[in-house]
Amino acid sequence: MIAYLILAMQSAEQVMQLIGSIYRPGDVYAVHMDAKASPAEIAKLAALCRQKPNIYFFKSRACAWGSFSLVRVVLDCMQSLLDLTENWSHFVLLSEQHYPLRPAPEIASALKRDVSYLNTSRHVDFSQGGQNDIGHRFKRVYHELEGVGSFGAEPRDLDLSHIYHASQWSVLSRFAAGFLVSSFRENRKSWADLETSLLPDEIAFPTILMNASDDVRGEVSGECLTYVAWPHRTDNPDLIACTKTFEEGKKTSCLFIRKRPSALSDFTEFVIKGPETIHTNIEIVPPPDTSNYKALVPQLKQEIKFRLDHLDIMDYFGQRYTARVQLKLRCRNWDWRVNVMVISHDGQKFRIILLAGPENNDLAEKQIGQYIAHVLKVRLVDIQGYYHVDLGREFDDLVHLSSDPQREDFDRLIEAICPYLIAGENVNQALIGSERAASSIEKPLLPAKTAPS
Repeated sequence: MIAYLILAMQSAEQVMQLIGSIYRPGDVYAVHMDAKASPAEIAKLAALCRQKPNIYFFKSRACAWGSFSLVRVVLDCMQSLLDLTENWSHFVLLSEQHYPLRPAPEIASALKRDVSYLNTSRHVDFSQGGQNDIGHRFKRVYHELEGVGSFGAEPRDLDLSHIYHASQWSVLSRFAAGFLVSSFRENRKSWADLETSLLPDEIAFPTILMNASDDVRGEVSGECLTYVAWPHRTDNPDLIACTKTFEEGKKTSCLFIRKRPSALSDFTEFVIKGPETIHTNIEIVPPPDTSNYKALVPQLKQEIKFRLDHLDIMDYFGQRYTARVQLKLRCRNWDWRVNVMVISHDGQKFRIILLAGPENNDLAEKQIGQYIAHVLKVRLVDIQGYYHVDLGREFDDLVHLSSDPQREDFDRLIEAICPYLIAGENVNQALIGSERAASSIEKPLLPAKTAPS
């Protein structure tokens, strides 16, 4: 089990998209939105969080960038999560501008038990420029004006040899999280200089942890698991990641990327989730007759049930623009341009689409790591109104499955799919015979529907 804390500034939608992208029913999610956000946005986020029993919304406080109020919010939320359950193994700190580079199960399996992940550097090991930067943060005693910022007052001269620095976006073992909370509660004196420093969110946790022994804090890895879109990686001074940045981040050991764009491209979602979550290929043994199609029921049921087990939250959490179930069915002898797609947003309403044509511009071949997959490029804002220009007609076969689908539900789905597979065979034969025939098919590809008697 993982405990996530998401620090939000202004966008409830981005927070819920982030949770949706990493959601697992067994994990816990804590959300804090800065009190300076609009009251309507705070109320919206709080209401959304209440819809799931493992998502907790913490009372909003006014935080200031570069001030200790941010550290205090994290410590208080960390304490609440420790009190909530003894089952979680890692505490992951994210912002609303984070997004995963890996599917949630991979994130969980990548975290080693009792290991924290902070890219710590000691003050004395920095270059002169780095030492000057850290020194500036302690040059004066900084006092925080609530919700505004910290202002330097009286000067001071401190020995900084014990000071460590790391990215604030840390992943802490439960052991380390418990140590930080107890240290702040019972040994506040060791935090005094950190509380009055500038940018303590990058200094406080690494300094307290790295000045403790391993048996007190646990093991600390030197990795930072957030891939930051620094300007030298994006040629973009606002640190907003682009598709190239996502691709580069996937090649690293990082689990998250920051800062995400306000709108994620289709390809970015594909890079993040991986092709195995975008579609599944189901090959059909030719020739395409009804008896062979019926044999698909067990496999189709298995593929859809697997996705339904992970579906309940996706559409709710702002993932409505991506088909959460997307299966690609094709006969082994078919041209790659011919595919029957079975798609659904919510796991209950299924639409069937035949994609075919000389170029088939609706599919793009993408290679991610060892995978090569054809990605559906169509933006499925409303799959019920999908129109495929090459076929010259609108498909309106919408199959409804029950909330707990049974064998008969999948039988009905297969019955609806069969005509599309037959049509796909017709298209494939036309393509094999002549490229021109594929662009000028005269006969209807689907049998006419019989009016009810």
